[in-house]
Amino acid sequence: MDDEEFRRRLGVALEDARRDGGFLRLAALYRKGTPAQRDLVRSAWTPRHGWKLPSLTDFPLRNPLPHARRLAAHLLFDSIENLRMDARDTLVGLCAVYHVALKMGLNPRALFEDAASVSTPEFAKLLADFLRRKPEDMTLAAFGWTDASTPDRVLLHG
Repeated sequence: MDDEEFRRRLGVALEDARRDGGFLRLAALYRKGTPAQRDLVRSAWTPRHGWKLPSLTDFPLRNPLPHARRLAAHLLFDSIENLRMDARDTLVGLCAVYHVALKMGLNPRALFEDAASVSTPEFAKLLADFLRRKPEDMTLAAFGWTDASTPDRVLLHG
């Protein structure tokens, strides 16, 4: 899509921040953008938009496919945020995404690599470094999470 159309859609997405699904729509636009258009999204980014993200800690197990989109959206949120906040907080979220993906039967490596493909080199490196950690350094407990999952849902507390 051309830059004018992208900017129009970005303006709509930014106005849509607090609505359910608003961030999912921004994530889809971000993913479709060119590198320059993704830079525009990152430059327009501010926590003041108050994005309403889907829960990262409560996932029903019945239909994992839409949940893959939710998990990918969390990674794209971090990609857009682009390490402007404390990277340690980002790592805590990456751990949750990784373990929820495993419990859902999804491939966390594929989710992380997909997010890295549309990220800045700095954030892509953080994702790759997380995946290279020793297994004992990637546990939920290592990042302050506890697993309270039931047979029908993944539940994390942290």
